[in-house]
Amino acid sequence: MPLQTRSVSRASGLAYSPSFHSSASATQIDSRVAADAAAGAAGAAAEKEQGPTGEGQSKAQAPPQTDSTSRTPKDHETPSAEIDGQKEPKAPTVNQIRTLLDAALPCTEGARLIIASPQYPNDTGEDSPIVRLPQEIEGRVTFGVVQTSQHMEYVVHQPLQDGPAAVELCYEIIFIPGSDDCLIKNCTASTLHLTCLDSRWTRWLIRENRRALLRPGLWRIFLPGDEEDAPDRLGTEILLLKRQYTVAIHKASDSPSSKRAANNDDAENPGKRRKLGNDEAESVAVPPASKTAPESASVAESTDAVQSHQLTSSSVREIVNQTGIPLLDLEDKETAVISSLHINGGASQPTSVSTASRSDSYHLSRIQYMGHTPSTSVFSCRHSAIPGLVVAKVPRYDGKSIDKVPAFAHSWKRERDMLKGLRHRNIVALKAFDARMFALYLEVLPRSLYRGNMSTFTLSDVATILYDIASALLYLYENSIIHNDIKPGNIAFSPQRGAVLFDFGMATHDEDQPTGGTMWYLPPDIIHRKRRGFPGDVWALGITMSYLLGKMQLPERCGIRWDMAGSGKAKGSDEAMMAWFDLVREKREELDREDKLEGIVYDMLHWKAESRITAEGITAALDALKLGSVDGQTCDGQDLARSRTGSPSVR
Repeated sequence: MPLQTRSVSRASGLAYSPSFHSSASATQIDSRVAADAAAGAAGAAAEKEQGPTGEGQSKAQAPPQTDSTSRTPKDHETPSAEIDGQKEPKAPTVNQIRTLLDAALPCTEGARLIIASPQYPNDTGEDSPIVRLPQEIEGRVTFGVVQTSQHMEYVVHQPLQDGPAAVELCYEIIFIPGSDDCLIKNCTASTLHLTCLDSRWTRWLIRENRRALLRPGLWRIFLPGDEEDAPDRLGTEILLLKRQYTVAIHKASDSPSSKRAANNDDAENPGKRRKLGNDEAESVAVPPASKTAPESASVAESTDAVQSHQLTSSSVREIVNQTGIPLLDLEDKETAVISSLHINGGASQPTSVSTASRSDSYHLSRIQYMGHTPSTSVFSCRHSAIPGLVVAKVPRYDGKSIDKVPAFAHSWKRERDMLKGLRHRNIVALKAFDARMFALYLEVLPRSLYRGNMSTFTLSDVATILYDIASALLYLYENSIIHNDIKPGNIAFSPQRGAVLFDFGMATHDEDQPTGGTMWYLPPDIIHRKRRGFPGDVWALGITMSYLLGKMQLPERCGIRWDMAGSGKAKGSDEAMMAWFDLVREKREELDREDKLEGIVYDMLHWKAESRITAEGITAALDALKLGSVDGQTCDGQDLARSRTGSPSVR
């Protein structure tokens, strides 16, 4: 039966209210005082001017009519003043701006912002969320900014004045997931002024590279000037609307028919349940934390149960965490209905489920929770626009700290952008994404190499893993991408699938760009060169191979740890780091350089980055060796056979 998508979000299409606030990193604003002042200002403006948009207006009220030339009616045209014998237009009044932006509302489906400015922005390319609108008055043109699953932020380069003394306004907008608010960052090389035109009781300053929080309403952001009308001429007006999508969570049905169906399936398929060790049932795309992931059931076990759920309007569950990412409230065997809204004559209606090419509206059925890290949560699911199972990776943003949003946003965008352009069998595939909730939908992979304190992999498997990941690193090198977090927990493997590299949350294009990492896999290059680059990825893979060969226990269990941020500052950090590097040197010297595979790993752990073997060198050496197959042997001290009919290859 069809889904009943009752919205549990607070999105309401065209309506906006003059409440506002700023983040802790910018100026603090008391929202209750602001709301009271806004109501008073709106009431006073209603008596003085005709047709203002206030907090008490109906949400379904139709916007003012404009003539067929897409200009405002004659009564609202900007008056002119005579200066030095010539007529020069005055800046439009607030009431004219309201009328202009209200007239532009129906022209852009899914718009979050309608903006009036002296000129169009420079970044209105084909893939830009910015859409030019026809409505204009003297001194202002209009454009909209659409919020879709493709865009979570944008930077506007906004010309405000032509001529020899050209002036440009530059700012970044970040849509906050699960919220009607957005963050605005000043990217201009000077302080910006911000005021809410629904309540002009005060102004706030946004210094360069600082942010403020905007709530739905009419705002003006401008550059200061010496002239009396500078705020009007050197500024832009922003009408922020509420978010244009809804999320409804449908609970799992416990009807007798569903239970009988599940029991019958179990009776007819006694072999359906598999332990996690079986490769056919293994499905992990991000390593689950050891204390947070299920150990006995596989993703495949829960698939049929999800498909049998009866989704009805009575099964809709209220989202508890309405200020964070809604998908974090989804539980196993529940379905989230994400519905995009569109503007149509002043009314907002959910759109139908889209195709894979534009998945702004879709259903997401969670199958199994898989674990979490301090920053992300992972679960397997079915996406209505993608065939088969996928893995959802979502930041653990709960809405409590707005200051964390930019870091979540930039990390998510970096990983999304990296994966969008990668096509390699040994690199995880990005199936889809949703910028509105910072969600990535990835291919389902086997378990990671993180399977215990000591390795139990066969030498044949180790050779395959080394070749596959070296091939992936060579591909990344050719695309100028540094992974920066190679470790067993970020490599998936099964004999059928081979080795696959995932988790590109720390990947960069620039070796000088600062990033995080996992302390035991950082190369000694960070001591002398203060960077790691491509040789750093090879070092990290060398540490991983030492673990797989049984030459050391899992580095995370070695008992040595230090504060990476405190290197050179915190007492004991440098000593602990050097103790770890001394341990790696000892383990490196224990490698048998006569053994060809161990000899390659020895070269991967060279102290000097410039002397370290490259990914291309690793693949070439393995191709030349034609290593023999030793299925069944483990890697704890066994020799590697040296005959083989074929070498590993990139598939």
